[in-house]
Amino acid sequence: MLKNVLNIIRLRGCCYCRVFLCAGLVCLSTHQINGEVSDDLPTLNQLYHNYIEANGGYRHIESLKSVAIKADFKAKDLDSVKVEIYRKRPSKVLMRKKFDGYDEELIFNGTKGWIKHSAANGFQFELKDLSGSDLDVLRSLAVMEGPFFLIGQQEKNIASISRDEVAGKAAYKLEINPDAGIDFSKVWLDRETFQEIKLERQIEGDDVTQSEEIIMSDLNEIDGHFFFFGQEVYIDGVLQSVSKIQSVRTNPGIYDNYFEPN
Repeated sequence: MLKNVLNIIRLRGCCYCRVFLCAGLVCLSTHQINGEVSDDLPTLNQLYHNYIEANGGYRHIESLKSVAIKADFKAKDLDSVKVEIYRKRPSKVLMRKKFDGYDEELIFNGTKGWIKHSAANGFQFELKDLSGSDLDVLRSLAVMEGPFFLIGQQEKNIASISRDEVAGKAAYKLEINPDAGIDFSKVWLDRETFQEIKLERQIEGDDVTQSEEIIMSDLNEIDGHFFFFGQEVYIDGVLQSVSKIQSVRTNPGIYDNYFEPN
């Protein structure tokens, strides 16, 4: 299962690192959910069953109560920065980016959210409450599970299933209905591991809509849970950032006060 570990999010015009290779994609055949079922493609129910089984079943998925991740994040034309991400069920997250001389933190305690800046010695010099769409971004950042886990149970969420390829890997491409309740318009599942290997969504700007593709690589299993250690983000086909996870700790036992702007 793709853990929402790094994906790029935008907050007040700035780029922040969130986790979950743009290649030529060749559509071979398509299964329309509400139309005739093709014999050579799985149904949505079959795909979802394989996805859950590949991730150890519902009980095992829910056994991941918290996670701590350290990664390197390199945005286009910028220096690489160290990133730390801490998540705790049901909906808490802290993401820390370490720049030269100061740290930046995005904090969400399940209800309220903040952006915090502090000096390298820990002295806090800026703290702002977040609201509206900025708070919604943090709320989505706190979700443990990948998008297919959230929407794959209901056929009304999926417009079509087709065979495809991502970076040379055979995949199933799922077209997502706009009212499914997630940001992504397309999700690709690796046909061997059934993990989300690629995501696509539309980014609405002031004057233009852009297509963002998030492509995962280097799948690792940590304590029975799957994490992609590599990620590349493209906007309109142009590489924007590369992320590499350095370490993952599952269920490290994070106190709730870690998700407060102390």
